[in-house]
Amino acid sequence: MDVCVPEEIEEILEHLPNRVALRVPHDVLQTWFSCAGRRDKVEQGALDAASFYARSCGCVFSYDRAGREGLFLKSYTTHSVVD
Repeated sequence: MDVCVPEEIEEILEHLPNRVALRVPHDVLQTWFSCAGRRDKVEQGALDAASFYARSCGCVFSYDRAGREGLFLKSYTTHSVVD
């Protein structure tokens, strides 16, 4: 998977305490996880890539459509999209 996530983010995710989230704005998610670059709407492929990346760091990922941000959470639940 070709992602452009800064190395520091992986370290942050690995050290997150349980039930603590890292919130990432939609435009940053699109930049980090999509070949399409910045757009107003995050593409499904970027959300899938973010979910895969989160799992590789021991986290889960969800996307809050209303808040237009991704949430990386140290927990052991499944990927979800918040409406």
